[in-house]
Amino acid sequence: MFKIEDSVAAKEVEENVRTFITHNKGGRWELIRAPTETTTGTKIECYLEDGCSIHLEIYSHQGKLAPVYSTEKAIGIVLGTGNIGKKLTPNES
Repeated sequence: MFKIEDSVAAKEVEENVRTFITHNKGGRWELIRAPTETTTGTKIECYLEDGCSIHLEIYSHQGKLAPVYSTEKAIGIVLGTGNIGKKLTPNES
C-alpha cells in the first residue's frame, strides 16, 4: 500500500537526475563512464566507482525533461550536452 511518507518531492527528483544506459533492453542499467581526458588533453578525474559519470541534459520543446528513445536498427553518431559529476547540474549558458 502506498503511503504519503513513501513519496519523494518532484523538486528532489529533479535535483538528483542521473543518466543511465542499457545495452540489453533494460535488463541491466549502468552509469555512463566519463572520458579520461578532454579534447585538449586535460586529465579528467571522474570514476564510476566514486559515483561520477556523464549526465545528459535532454529537454523537450516545452522545457521539461523528456525520455530518450531508440530502436535496434538505429545507426549513426549520438551527440549530447550535459556534465560530468554525480548528478545532472543546471546549464547556466
